[in-house]
Amino acid sequence: HITHKSRQGGPVYHYDYQGPENHGNGEKDTSQ
Repeated sequence: HITHKSRQGGPVYHYDYQGPENHGNGEKDTSQ
């Protein structure tokens, strides 16, 4: 997965298709 700052300033987690995992607070974004 890839992490980067969202527009709100918080972490956004990009889940890859091999295995989505919840790594904590942030928006779930599967649009990669």
